[in-house]
Amino acid sequence: MAEVRCRTGIWPSVAGGVLGLFGTVVSLVATRSLERFKAEHGRAVALLQGQIQQEQAVQSALLSDANAETQAARQYRFDALKRLYVEVSPLLFQMREPVQQARDQVKNLARAARDGCR
Repeated sequence: MAEVRCRTGIWPSVAGGVLGLFGTVVSLVATRSLERFKAEHGRAVALLQGQIQQEQAVQSALLSDANAETQAARQYRFDALKRLYVEVSPLLFQMREPVQQARDQVKNLARAARDGCR
């Protein structure tokens, strides 16, 4: 049998090493660019986050004030109606009997006028 020898040479190994080195350099450059970008824009992001937090605090305070006003108005209306019922209900009860008597008298007068006063 004839012996088969593989001739691969050194070039594939060199090409692999060069590509590996190139990948490492690209990764290093990309990492540094990203870090520089974060450093430049990190301050802006932090500033914007601070502004957002301040605006949230202002809006939260406004909402809290609005809720307090709504609750106060609701409580005032409830107390006013309660006071009205306490003060007016007895008067309505007292007026019911005289009003019914007056209504009956008006009915009787109307009936008498219709039938003719005899």
